[in-house]
Formats: sequence, structure tokens, C-alpha cells
Amino acid sequence: MARLFLTVFISIFVVLSGFIDARPPVQHQLSDVKNYSGNATYYDPSIGACGFLSNGDELVCAIADSLYDTQTIDGNPNNNKFCRKQISVTGPKGTAIVTVVDRCGSCKDGDLDLSRPAFNKIGDSINGRVPVTWNFI
Repeated sequence: MARLFLTVFISIFVVLSGFIDARPPVQHQLSDVKNYSGNATYYDPSIGACGFLSNGDELVCAIADSLYDTQTIDGNPNNNKFCRKQISVTGPKGTAIVTVVDRCGSCKDGDLDLSRPAFNKIGDSINGRVPVTWNFI
């Protein structure tokens, strides 16, 4: 009788303390296959919302706040799941692979703010703003 009691007690304790969780694990998807469209502009990167320094020679970008904020963990923008994710962006002049390092407060959904070298691969900087399509890779 004592063994049965102990077994039941341990089982209840384990379940109540969260060691066994019958719920399926939560899967966080990062916009897997979605294609985005918008406008690209350019900027001179520095320390971005992801929390690390980027220089003007790198192919980097900032994504719209509205998208960036969907993956911020615990309110800390440095812990964003989009940080260091790569994007394939295509504009009138070609395609570039860029890395997310920042968020863009003035960007609308689908817009990107690119470093100058990245922008020059997809459009002419004299235009300042060009239409683009892009997706995470």
C-alpha cells in the first residue's frame, strides 16, 4: 500500500511541477516561403537593433518595425529571431543577398533599408528608392 501511495504521489508531483508537458512544442516559423514586395532605400549602418556593429562595406539591411517586432523575444530587440537572417532581394538592376542587422522605423510593410553596397547591386543610388521583391533564404 505504501508503494502504491508513493508511486501515485511521485506521478502527481511530476505532472504538476511541469516535468511532463503533454502539449506539442511550439514551432516559431520565420516567414518561411513568403515573398515580400515594397521599396528599398539605403542608409549607412552602424550599431543596429540587433546589437552589433556593421560597417559601410557589408551587405546588410533593416526590415520594417512591423515585421521585426513579430520576432522580438522578451522585449529585447537584440534577441530578435530575424537578426543575422539572410534575405534575397531583387530590384531593377539585379539581386543581392543581405543580412538583417537592424529595424527600420520609417519603412512600411515590405520595405527594406539597405546598406549602400547592397542597394547598388539592386538599383542606382541616384534614384534613392526602388521597387523590390524579397524573401528570407
